[in-house]
Amino acid sequence: QRCHIAVMLPNQGKIKVKSAVVDEWLDGYKQDREAGMLELINFFVQCCGCKGMVSREMFNSMQNAEIISILTKEFNEDSANYPLCSPGPQCRKFRAGLCEFAQVLVHSCQNSLLYDEYLFSSLLALLTGFSDSQVRAFRHTSSLIAMKLMTAIVQVAVVVFAQLKTTQRRYDVEKSKTAEHRASEKVEELQATISELQERQEELSSVMNATFRGVFVHRYRDRVAEIRAVCIEELGVWLRENPVNFLNDGYLKYLGWTLHDKQASVRLQCVRALQGLYKETDFIGRLELFTSRFKVGLPVYLFVCVFISCLPSTEEGLNEEECSQLYPLVFASHRGLASAAGAFLYHKSVILSLLPPSLYPSFHEHGAYLVDSLWGVADSELRDWETMTSLLLQEAGQEQGLLDEEEGALIELMMCAVRQAAEGHPPVGRAQGKKILSMKDKKAQAQDKGRLTTHFITLLPQLLAKYSADVEKVTKLLKAPLHFDLETYSSTGRLEKYLDLLLAQVCGIVEKHTEAVVLEACARLACVLCSDKYTFSSRAYLAVSQLVDCLADCFGSHLNELLQGTADEDEVYRAATALKKLSAFSSAKDLTAWKLFKPCFQLLKNGVESRDIDKEVCVHTHIHTHTNKEHGKKEYYGDIIKETLSRIKIISPVQSAKTVCLTLKQLFSGLALEEWEGKEFGEIRELAKKLAMNFGIDLNRIRQPLVSLHMDGIQFAFRGAAEGEQPPNLPFLEILSEFSFKLVRQDPVLSAECPSAAPSWPSLRMYQRSLHSGSSKPREMERNATLSPHSTPVAKRRRTTIQGQKNIYLNL
Repeated sequence: QRCHIAVMLPNQGKIKVKSAVVDEWLDGYKQDREAGMLELINFFVQCCGCKGMVSREMFNSMQNAEIISILTKEFNEDSANYPLCSPGPQCRKFRAGLCEFAQVLVHSCQNSLLYDEYLFSSLLALLTGFSDSQVRAFRHTSSLIAMKLMTAIVQVAVVVFAQLKTTQRRYDVEKSKTAEHRASEKVEELQATISELQERQEELSSVMNATFRGVFVHRYRDRVAEIRAVCIEELGVWLRENPVNFLNDGYLKYLGWTLHDKQASVRLQCVRALQGLYKETDFIGRLELFTSRFKVGLPVYLFVCVFISCLPSTEEGLNEEECSQLYPLVFASHRGLASAAGAFLYHKSVILSLLPPSLYPSFHEHGAYLVDSLWGVADSELRDWETMTSLLLQEAGQEQGLLDEEEGALIELMMCAVRQAAEGHPPVGRAQGKKILSMKDKKAQAQDKGRLTTHFITLLPQLLAKYSADVEKVTKLLKAPLHFDLETYSSTGRLEKYLDLLLAQVCGIVEKHTEAVVLEACARLACVLCSDKYTFSSRAYLAVSQLVDCLADCFGSHLNELLQGTADEDEVYRAATALKKLSAFSSAKDLTAWKLFKPCFQLLKNGVESRDIDKEVCVHTHIHTHTNKEHGKKEYYGDIIKETLSRIKIISPVQSAKTVCLTLKQLFSGLALEEWEGKEFGEIRELAKKLAMNFGIDLNRIRQPLVSLHMDGIQFAFRGAAEGEQPPNLPFLEILSEFSFKLVRQDPVLSAECPSAAPSWPSLRMYQRSLHSGSSKPREMERNATLSPHSTPVAKRRRTTIQGQKNIYLNL
């Protein structure tokens, strides 16, 4: 009971108290050996969670198997719940205390009772019996105690071996002296000490062998993973601390076999044990046979964990084929494994131009993972911006110049390193627990970002100019400013010119390229530079606006020819290219919104107005289909328009809705007064109905954009109204009513905007009914009832051109 209390004591002063308790127990044991042994046995039984006790009668008259059988019957039915497997920190304290108690017990007896051939022989024999029990609590607890006792005995054996070696050396020195200088008594004393130490060594070897064969050999493959892990963990200690007796193939084979264990916790103990061995250069010779035997068929990730972490001692033991299996692990999602592989890759000196060919495909797709894997060992090389940019800016033909493939790899590596240095965290998808940066880490990250910004601001325009024709390379380089401290451009007047140079390069790249990936990279950079949070945003906005104006003018200059069907192939290509570039730049604030919408809807309107079916087909063909001279395949520019509209809607739903309303207002304003009752007005309503369908079905999400659209339309409809007279633009409410069915119910905001006390004008009544009904049928009935007899409903007066308009809209 006293021993059990000592195990559960708090951490403070624990070792001291346990030593005192063990000393007290030893005093009692020396007075009554059986009573002391019985107390110790019952202590271990209680540690298993068993409420039974071993009586003196049982101890004197029964074999160990009989005692275990009786205790098993008295064991609590819930044998799965015992101290070693209990949840919470108390269990960890208990386990640590129990292990420490076993160690203190052996060390307190290392000069006497450890060799009495009774105490530890009897105790370990009983623990061996318990370790073979069907009851998990007995098996687990006794295996842990036996393994910890074994470890303590192994440590004593190391001390005895060192004492024997020292004594033998002293004996040999004394024995080698001449007779007149030799001290006979000292020689005899040393001889007696050697004999005693040899006897102790034999006794310890006997105890260790019995425990190893009786407990370890059976329990290292126990069905309970925790028991297997305990055995392998202690085996690693024996191999490392007593290599003379244990570091041989007879013991190493157990590590090799268990490396394939199905439980990660057991494999982890194997890896830790082998790491401890391979880090000792003196052990490498003894591990050669094990290495050659078990590296074949070993899981690659374990191969990495074992050998890579022990570099450079294990490096020479791997051939190139084996190394090639390890290199791709730099792309693993587990950051610890990837970092180990990165260390191996770094020590093999296969970085930059020496990157293995087998890594090229994955490197170009997942370069950020490679950089993150190398960040811990090659951070200084990966931050060497000066060397990287100087290599990239070398002219072709110069000495030590890079090949095209090497330039691409270096740019990818450099851009990934820029991201890592600026953001300070691994790429998305690489496992890492939540880490809160300290003030020191944040300061270091800010310094890294400042250094790379200062370096690249002056050189990036040169890099873009050199690689502007290469799609892949220039796309990567355009990402660099996204990781800059952009306010640096405004820090001094000298650096502002580099902003102008950067913008000039971006505009030049847009003019030169038609590839979507390049245009999107340019547009994204332009959007960032135009952000209002930067003091230089007006300069950037001016440059981007001029670019967009040029593109819009280019498209507009060919619009009439497209609509009339007179445009040649080159004109169609130039117009389509300008439209594609405008589409890419639709994300740059709202500067392209109306410039995109106006020509798109003008195409729709003019296509509808065309009464010549043949001409309409010719327009449709020119707009939507084009034979690419370079690639020899068709491109569908209607998809470009559709994508443009979709992007604007995603970027700013409210602004998109307002632009739709603006378009309809301009179309309405272009009608003559007598056309308000004709087919042109009906066609605009039909267009509004189709545009309303484009808002989606989530009524809560689209409420704000639709309310904004309605409010703009109401204000337009009542603009310029004289007192008591119908506003000139009031029929626009009929167009606006096509969007009412997307409202869940009458919105109070709209009710406030629309005057309820106004005269009963047909257009107003129709719009008010649409807000209440939420259905298109009541609106049509209201309009039919209020129109003059000679006003035929618009739906009945549509001609073939309406079907043509539908075709154009559906294609878009």
